[in-house]
Amino acid sequence: MAADAEKEESFGITGMVCASCAATIEKAVRSLPAVSSVSVNLATEKMNVVFNPSLASGEDIEKKVKDAGYGAKPLEDPSKALAAKKAEKKKELKVLQIRFWVSAGLCACLLYMAFYGPLPSWLSSPIPFSVVQLILCAAVVGINWTIYSIGFLTLVKGHPNMDSLVFLGSGTAFVYSIVATALVLAGDKAWASRLYFESGAVILCLVTLGKFFETRSKKEAGEAINRLMDLSPAKATLLENGETREVALSEVKVGDVLLVRPGEKVPTDGVVLSGSSEVDESMITGESALIEKRSGDKVIGASINSTGSFTMEAEKSASDGELSKIISLVEQAQSAKLPVARLADKISAFFVPTIISIAVLVGILWIFVGRQNWLFGLTVAISVLVIACPCALGLATPTAIMVGTGRGAREGILIRGGESLEKAYKLTAVAFDKTGTITSGKPAVSEIRNYSTLSEPEVLSLFAAAETGSEHPIAKAVEARAKEQGISAPEPEAFASVSGKGVFAQVGGEAYVLGSQTLLEENGIQIGSDAMKDAEKMAEDGCTLLFLADRSSLIALMGVKDSVKSTSRAAVSALKSLGIKTVMITGDNKKTAERVAKEVGVDEVFAEVLPEGKIDIVSSLQKRGEKVAMVGDGINDAPALSQADVGIAIGSGTDVAISSADIVLMKSDLMDVPTAIELSKATMTNIKENLFWALFYNLIGVPIAAGVLYLFGGPLLNPMISAACMSMSSVCVVLNALRLRRFHRPKKWN
Repeated sequence: MAADAEKEESFGITGMVCASCAATIEKAVRSLPAVSSVSVNLATEKMNVVFNPSLASGEDIEKKVKDAGYGAKPLEDPSKALAAKKAEKKKELKVLQIRFWVSAGLCACLLYMAFYGPLPSWLSSPIPFSVVQLILCAAVVGINWTIYSIGFLTLVKGHPNMDSLVFLGSGTAFVYSIVATALVLAGDKAWASRLYFESGAVILCLVTLGKFFETRSKKEAGEAINRLMDLSPAKATLLENGETREVALSEVKVGDVLLVRPGEKVPTDGVVLSGSSEVDESMITGESALIEKRSGDKVIGASINSTGSFTMEAEKSASDGELSKIISLVEQAQSAKLPVARLADKISAFFVPTIISIAVLVGILWIFVGRQNWLFGLTVAISVLVIACPCALGLATPTAIMVGTGRGAREGILIRGGESLEKAYKLTAVAFDKTGTITSGKPAVSEIRNYSTLSEPEVLSLFAAAETGSEHPIAKAVEARAKEQGISAPEPEAFASVSGKGVFAQVGGEAYVLGSQTLLEENGIQIGSDAMKDAEKMAEDGCTLLFLADRSSLIALMGVKDSVKSTSRAAVSALKSLGIKTVMITGDNKKTAERVAKEVGVDEVFAEVLPEGKIDIVSSLQKRGEKVAMVGDGINDAPALSQADVGIAIGSGTDVAISSADIVLMKSDLMDVPTAIELSKATMTNIKENLFWALFYNLIGVPIAAGVLYLFGGPLLNPMISAACMSMSSVCVVLNALRLRRFHRPKKWN
């Protein structure tokens, strides 16, 4: 199957109750020849499928899921899908709450009767006593019929799940009690004391309570995306033919003119046409200060307008804006399946059939080997069926990912995928680009040395003209110095750049070379001893050097200095405290690089590196056995970001760099690098705790339910207690994951 013919599509899944459901759906969809990969996430109830659309359609995939006993619906617009899911979860919680309270009331009556509380005389006789319990239990079964229906269908289809265990356990107690009631009605009144209606009903009631807590906890775990969604305004003010009207945000199109009033949120990404104001962009950039916006300035959707009003042109629809990108990144991370989760998947695949086999075998052994009556064997079998909980295993990984990545998003750290999270946990080295990453990326011209007969303004004009075609920050610095001194740069007649070295430009009919010492020497242009001394001095002062020459000789030398970010040294120090090696890679000359490296405390420096050379350095570090993260912000960093085990992009960087990265730092704060690593460690630790307790629970719970303690004179586990334990095991796993919401950057780093 050709990779370029494949497409990825996401589906919302309904009807899942445990990890074996996810495994069943994956197996069913994977059976389609067109599908190359499928991943189902129990916590987010989402399925990602990579398939060849020429061999199968989305409808074929939906049909496979339906045939397996579940529902599937394509997810197109992430924000709409999340909004629908939020409403659906709210409704589901309400239904579960009603089901539980009605069931609890009926179960209270059953328990009162079952344990022989004082009863009216008419209810004390065997027939009404049995029939009333049958009616009460049947009502509980009816209210919670979905558990029975899903459990039965999946059992019949040959891929039983958690509801199948509950169906078998509760259903067996219910059917047995119906038979006993029939015997009472037939005249054998002794069976009235052997009813199990309360067990069958209470099991359903407790499972419903567990589902309620679990759903509510999962909803809390996914609150990060809901909070991000809530940042967007619901409506926008559209300006047409001088008149305004309110429209839904989803109706805003590229090119629409919008009015933003004081106190309102900016509807979508765009450019200011008229008016002015100050805007709070902290939700995107992390910068708390208000930013002044005038005509021609860019504005970000969901940022908050302060006191002024302005009109703007929408450059993106709401679904394509910066906030939507962030939501997509967070959702992508929360839907990921980590390699560490494969253990849970493998166990879940055979877990339920194994438990059913164990329950039947244990019941038979107690009857025939343990010489107990068949009622005892039935009780033990029901307890084993009910206590087993693959749901806890299935939730162990995705809930921790949901909470961890959600917490990261609130800190301005966007983790693109689950695999990135796991790799960040194992990092041993972090490589930084210099300009725009360790430094502010806003260099300024510090000094110019003239070695020609040209005047200072003429020299600066040539520098500015040669840099006209470049988007590099240094070119911007040269342009700013020329503008500051009122010098207009002529347009070059010809322009060509040499990656990582400099440019060739033709200005006023003359050919010029502007760039590094290497570029000049490669073109046979000698640099005199005086110029070399000046260059060494500037480099030692931390300047990036720009040599300007004509066809034969050096004209001038410019020193451009970029200030180190205030947090760079602290970030490097924090990484060292974690035992992580730090590396700086730059195209700058060696002395400038060493000066910056010394200032921030970097362990190893690679200077005068061409863009393509960054990949080689990252690769060489990996060959040494290092697990490497690359931190960068520019287009030339994108290949190295992809090569690294974990690519980390500065949020203020280019779209290319951000799209190549595994982690995006929206605040452009290097302190978020060690914070991201610590967050990944906390998340991975939480996942391992969840997996341990989920496995430990079953390893301990199943033998106890099977009667191991009873063999040594201990108690026999009541099926109702088994149901309570089963429900709470899932809740405990989710609650443990929710502890990640309290994650904060270590105080010692502040």
